Amino acid sequence: MRTWKKATKRLRVLSLGTVIITGCLLNTTVYATDLPPVPARKPAAFRADPLALLRFPALNNDTENSAAALMAAPQEPPTAAAPLIPGRKPPAPQVLATASETAPVMADNVMAEKMSGPMETVAPLIPARKPEPAADVSLQKTAEAAPLLLEPETRSSFRLTLPDTTPVSLTAAPALDGQNKIYKTKMKRSAAQRDSVARLAGIIKQDVSNGSPTRALKRLSSDKAVPYLDPVEKDQMQTLIARGYLLAGKVVQAYELAADSTTRSGPYIPQAGWIAGLAAWRMGNYEDAARLFANSANSDYSSGWQASASAYWASRSYMRARKPQEVSLWLKQAAQYPRTFYGLIATRSLGWDHDFNWETPPLTTAHRKLLESHPVTREALVLVKDGHYSEAESLLTKMDTASNPALAEALLAYAAQKNLPALGMKLAQTYGHPQGGYYDSALYPVLPWKPKDGYSVDRALVHAIIRQESKFNPGAVSRSGAQGLMQVMPATASYIAGKNQFKSADSHARLRHPQTNLEIGQRYIEKLLYQDHVDTELFSLVVAYNAGPGNLKKWKRELADMQDDPLLFIESIPMGETRAYVERVMSNYWIYRLRMNQPIPSLDAVAEGEWAQYVPLDSVKQAGLPTRPLIRLATTN
Repeated sequence: MRTWKKATKRLRVLSLGTVIITGCLLNTTVYATDLPPVPARKPAAFRADPLALLRFPALNNDTENSAAALMAAPQEPPTAAAPLIPGRKPPAPQVLATASETAPVMADNVMAEKMSGPMETVAPLIPARKPEPAADVSLQKTAEAAPLLLEPETRSSFRLTLPDTTPVSLTAAPALDGQNKIYKTKMKRSAAQRDSVARLAGIIKQDVSNGSPTRALKRLSSDKAVPYLDPVEKDQMQTLIARGYLLAGKVVQAYELAADSTTRSGPYIPQAGWIAGLAAWRMGNYEDAARLFANSANSDYSSGWQASASAYWASRSYMRARKPQEVSLWLKQAAQYPRTFYGLIATRSLGWDHDFNWETPPLTTAHRKLLESHPVTREALVLVKDGHYSEAESLLTKMDTASNPALAEALLAYAAQKNLPALGMKLAQTYGHPQGGYYDSALYPVLPWKPKDGYSVDRALVHAIIRQESKFNPGAVSRSGAQGLMQVMPATASYIAGKNQFKSADSHARLRHPQTNLEIGQRYIEKLLYQDHVDTELFSLVVAYNAGPGNLKKWKRELADMQDDPLLFIESIPMGETRAYVERVMSNYWIYRLRMNQPIPSLDAVAEGEWAQYVPLDSVKQAGLPTRPLIRLATTN
């Protein structure tokens, strides 16, 4: 007996020694080759070390096993061809002042570029707190995100039958409008049957909005309109119900419904794969999540925003599923959409540079002659000459230039010279660069106005919000009554200004004055930045700006178990408009940082699975809570 125990002990010692020696040899081999997991496409300021993807948000807690899997994975040849996006010209290498960046967010397709709703008026008692020193705020590391797993007995018994798929490459520059192909049934129906189907769709949507997905599911199986639905239409409604279950925290039900729809109708309903993928992720079923996200990313019916988000989350899922050889492939697919939230993060994760075209077409003599020959543009030229820039811009933005590219180019050049941002942005969305790509200088214009007392928050942040809120139209008024460039509610403006200056209808015109609107809007941002539930974190700030600080507080309480995964937190916000808004404003913010030749520490942080802390970089005065005199109202003359 004693002899057997001694032999067992010797075997254990020998096994341990074998493991240690094997590990040392493996580490020596990997670091000797010095091959990064993702070959860099072009020179860039950011370079990932060989284990950089292990800090990527997809990383699970088992760091050592993940590292071993990554090291053992076959490496891509250093000369592998990179995906080319038509119209993206190679830029000169950039030099950034700080560390780099990487990470993701998706929103409902229907919310593409929607202006935000009313902002909630902040409570009058806001703790006055000054920001912490800027140098280290964005680079603080948080604990690695723990997987949000369900208990084994609550996991789904649904068997996914989707096969693995490979990424697809774009053959043209992606569309900017965020719209996707719309499925149209070939089923022939009478007018009464069409009305019945429309009624059912509306009722199901209302049930889901009211937090009653189970009631909606019962309708989908018993309503008299069900026989008039084709299979894809029924799966579309089932996917909407799955979204309701997911937002209600009923992950298993969401997974079963959405995965079922994906199996039958996935190529036509990318949202099904997206929702099922998120549910599978939360269940800890990462292989299924990867296949579901991949299915969504490759759908011809996905918008650029949906495709980039799904590809990025496929990459995250493959990392968690111990398939690191797939990670860079799906990151590259996400990076094909460089102006989307996930596309920006994927580009940064790969260590690629961000290719944007900041050139503008020159205003030539031929352009001037063309503008003077057209009656509408001729009238606008007179308005500009008399100093009525807003009126001229409003007139020109109503023109349809889709069938006249020469006129569109002339107007785009004129907008750049006269600094008409709303006009330039509208034209650049439809008129691309003659050699391919887009005029990003017009897509992301710079304001011709500034606050009366200068900027107290960074220009990039103000521009990012304005681009989403009003598209640089100073006269914009939303259905809820939000006013001007930053879409400030009159009640909020009155609170910020210190008096009830903007509650009367006559005062709303003053609120739309660009300088006044900018002054009040940025002071509102400051108020929000230093609230407890924001604490200079950008995702939280943008949520509060769109949905109000009350909703932010409630969602942070309800989604407390997702605090270690900022991207999953954003995807779990119940309000579709806010999910879309966060994604688009943050994309704008990072691109404006690039335009202003500033580093992007918040993108670095998000890419590494952390929250996006605000770091002021404009070298302007930063106040905690401003105690400024009342705003001197600008005249409207």
